[in-house]
This record gives sequence, structure tokens and C-alpha cells, in this order.
Amino acid sequence: MRRKSVNGFTLVELLIVIAIIGIVASIASFTWQNYVRNTNLKTAARELTSDIQFMKGKAIARNDLIYTIDFNTAGNTYTMLEGATTLREKTLADIGDGIQFDEIALGGLFTLTFEKRGTLSPFGHITIKNSKGSKAKITFNITGRTYVTFTML
Repeated sequence: MRRKSVNGFTLVELLIVIAIIGIVASIASFTWQNYVRNTNLKTAARELTSDIQFMKGKAIARNDLIYTIDFNTAGNTYTMLEGATTLREKTLADIGDGIQFDEIALGGLFTLTFEKRGTLSPFGHITIKNSKGSKAKITFNITGRTYVTFTML
């Protein structure tokens, strides 16, 4: 008798391949979620730094008004003010879920003030974090120069 050759895969082989694909997909999904969380944190830190530079530039350009940024840690928001007029209000959660203020070290205050020549008081740092525990520390000096350092988990 002659044996007939069969082309194709057996059910067991197909199930093993599907199981391997499932394991790889679950690992990739977890890694992707961590990547997105850290990217959102970086975006939030850069946006806050950009807003500090924006307010410094407005203070230098106008030279007749006081510009401030008020931080609300309970709501994870900050408000940019031109004198008594609100320019913008931003929420950290709009950039990404789970981003919040961790520490505001402004000598006990919650307001950055930009004087007429662009100088900043008080100077210090602001730390924001994501739900994963990664942090971004935004440090600024009296001249308004900012530095961002990241601690990624």
C-alpha cells in the first residue's frame, strides 16, 4: 500500500502557534502601556516648561503687568494669569490619564510670579508623576531658566 501525503497543519500545531502569539501579544501590550504613560509624562513636563517660558516672554515684552502661574494641586490644574485676566487654564489629566502634581517646592507658595523684566519668584521646582510612579522634576532659577530631569520606572 502507498501512503498518501498530507499537506497542512494539525490542530495541535495550530493551537501551539496561537498560544505563543497570545503570550507575545500580552507582553507587548504591557510594554506599550508603560511606554504611553511615560510619553504622556514627558509631554506634560515639556508643556509646563513651555508655559513657564511663554509667561516669561510675555512679562519681558509687556514690561507693565505682572504675570503669574497659579497651581492647584487638588485639581491637578494650573492657571496662567496676565494681571487679573486669565490667559489659560490647563489640566494635567488632559495630557494623559494619571498625571498629577507630586511636589510643588516654591517656598510654601503655589504661585510663580514673573516680574516686569522676566525674573521669576520664588524659584524652586515642581515635580509631576504618572500612575506608574515615573517622575519629572522641573527646576527653575530666578532668571526663569528651566531644567527637566526624568526618573522613569
